Amino acid sequence: MKSLKMLLRFAIVGGLILLLLIPLTMIRGVINERSAYRDEAFARVADSRAGAQRLVGPVRVVPWVERQHVEVVDAKGNKKTEVQVTEGHWLQMPASLDVGGEMLPSQREVGLFKVPVYSWNGQLKATFAADDYPAMLGYLTQSRVDGNAFTGASGAIAINLAAGDLNQQANLRAIAVGTHAIADVDARQSRRRDFATSPDTATAVIAGNTLAGASGIASINQASGAGNASFNAVSLALAQQGIRESDDDSSLSAAFASAGQQHGFEHGGATSNRRVASVESTALQGFEGVLQLNQVAGSGNDTGNTLAMSIQAGP
Repeated sequence: MKSLKMLLRFAIVGGLILLLLIPLTMIRGVINERSAYRDEAFARVADSRAGAQRLVGPVRVVPWVERQHVEVVDAKGNKKTEVQVTEGHWLQMPASLDVGGEMLPSQREVGLFKVPVYSWNGQLKATFAADDYPAMLGYLTQSRVDGNAFTGASGAIAINLAAGDLNQQANLRAIAVGTHAIADVDARQSRRRDFATSPDTATAVIAGNTLAGASGIASINQASGAGNASFNAVSLALAQQGIRESDDDSSLSAAFASAGQQHGFEHGGATSNRRVASVESTALQGFEGVLQLNQVAGSGNDTGNTLAMSIQAGP
């Protein structure tokens, strides 16, 4: 009998628990429904206003025009002066910015819900520094070889010309003559964690009568921009008759290894919007010999030229 009474008590308690779960489930459903209505009310009010807003300070846009008078030589050899025009925009941030205002709270009623809203009567006061035109022009890089530069020159000619920041350039030559002639060139350009802003406009131009009628070995590195690396390497070995000097493959591999740049250049700004690298038709006319040219306009470029020769004297 006692076991039967205990079983009956457990059954009654279990039944009461089940009966209590019914209203609790109904209440939970009402709560979830009201929460969904509340979220919908907040979303409707946010959509009817402007939603999340972000305040950004004023920026002054300054247009600029650069005009340069450049002497050029046409195909007939006649010299004339042309005006080169470069245009762009300079974004100037305020030197100081004061933000003030008054926050006004209010309420919007949507059904059973009251949604708080806020209005802000704000005032902004920005002060800009005077136009710093040298700083604006600092974002332009131009590298140019023009006129009669190196016209008729002969022999070993090496030119390193760069406009911008953090540019690396090298012209290397090794020439050996003798019974056992070995010429080797090894150049390693490296840089770590450099930081520079890329120019808005980068131009690298060879024009006029540059190197016209010249002869010999001419190595040119011309860069306009930031974080560029370039090199020219020449390895020449002249041995007496019957003596074999270092083979071409070893010299070439040593020079080629130097092109493996690992400089880790980081751009401080956007990449250049306008890049020009050109050689005009009047330049380099009549040149004889070995010509190595690395011409770069932009940022973070690696270029290289290698020449390895082994010559045995005699017939």
